[in-house]
Amino acid sequence: MNWIDEHIDGKSYGVDLIVPNSIDSKESSNLSPEDIEARIPPEHKAYVESILAQAGIDTRDLWQRPKAGYGDNMRETGANAILDVAFSHPIKMIVNALGVPPLFMMQRAKQAGVAVGALTGAKEHAIKHCESGVDVLIVSGTEAGGHCGEVSTLVLVPEVLDAIGDKFPDVAVLAAGGIVTGKQMAACMAMGAHGAWCGSVWLTTSEAETNPAVKEKMLSANSRQTVRSKSRTGKYTRQLRSQWTDAWQSEDAPPPLPMPLQSLVSEPALRKIDKLAESGDAGARNLATYWVGQGVGLMNTSVSARTVVYDFMEDYAAAVERLGNTMPKLISANRNLDTYRQWAPVVTDLPVTAEAEDYQGPLVGDTPALPMNWCDVLMQSVDGHVDGAVVHDGERQQHLHLLLKCDVEKDLERFLAAGGYQVYKWLQTMQLSTARFADRMAFRNMNSPTDLDYPAA
Repeated sequence: MNWIDEHIDGKSYGVDLIVPNSIDSKESSNLSPEDIEARIPPEHKAYVESILAQAGIDTRDLWQRPKAGYGDNMRETGANAILDVAFSHPIKMIVNALGVPPLFMMQRAKQAGVAVGALTGAKEHAIKHCESGVDVLIVSGTEAGGHCGEVSTLVLVPEVLDAIGDKFPDVAVLAAGGIVTGKQMAACMAMGAHGAWCGSVWLTTSEAETNPAVKEKMLSANSRQTVRSKSRTGKYTRQLRSQWTDAWQSEDAPPPLPMPLQSLVSEPALRKIDKLAESGDAGARNLATYWVGQGVGLMNTSVSARTVVYDFMEDYAAAVERLGNTMPKLISANRNLDTYRQWAPVVTDLPVTAEAEDYQGPLVGDTPALPMNWCDVLMQSVDGHVDGAVVHDGERQQHLHLLLKCDVEKDLERFLAAGGYQVYKWLQTMQLSTARFADRMAFRNMNSPTDLDYPAA
């Protein structure tokens, strides 16, 4: 994290942790490393030794490991120590990757003004996260690498969005699970997600610390070469299929232990396998695995993280354009009409008598900063004694932003038949109430490229 602080020039970043709520108990907090070790059945250690022995790997030093800090992050005392490190840096977001963030984690984040996120793989869990007060939901489908549920991203994201609905409007939803391209991100945005959360796509980048042997296996893998298994942590995680995962799927395998015991069985072996695989050991290479999602089938070339970002942007833009082509288009314009007509039919509000295309009159739909409560305020301003309501931005009336009763249609027809075309003159003939808005910038017009550079305040 010190390195990040020194190299990102003050840009925002967050931290992703695993602090399981379910084992945050008095009993687990009082257990010593030796107590935890004693809970591992001998047959599980023996089975791991047999897997490695069949691959020609020496297991004599397999269980020699430091006791300090052993499994501490799975208890409140150790987790708080990790949080001490996280909050000593200028992080903007902290995410819990397994279950509802514990209360002590939520409290520390809120005190520090840091947004809290949580991963969820089920609708019911998403609701619990929201009730706990998280700011961001990472809705992770079964395609995801690491801990994952059973429901696909394509189904889970809209299911969660429907479930939280209007109850938690301030909670942002990020789609996750198998997303390694911009077009997939665009699909998730089309479903209603506010963004995408990507993990696996970074594992094969040139900067990734992924074991080179595992990275090579990922680059050659297809989307069917991952498996959802409890063999690594005791909970279902999606990982690259290998002889290690196959061994734990066999009938001879003992049932995986609950978290964190299974990790204490698997991690010493997998760390040893990684070191040997990196040095070229063929048996270890066959066993080597790592967490990765089904999107691995689309990760065929090792490129820089920068290239991944730019590829995402270009692919996303192209996908959004394709989506746009599925909808009818209508362009409202007063200038450059021939150019715009190459793209779609053009509706103009040029006066019938105008010869040139430089008319600076107003255009319907050219106020991109329109307030979301625009219609509500107008509706509340209309009563039975007026013809409608017109917006006032704090400085002047906005004559194109109004709500009129249907019975003024005849008046409009008479006005047009008499040669009138200026909206404000027609409005002067009616009784209108005022819908007041405090932000005049919300109604500024975008009639030219210069307007886009208009100061925001």
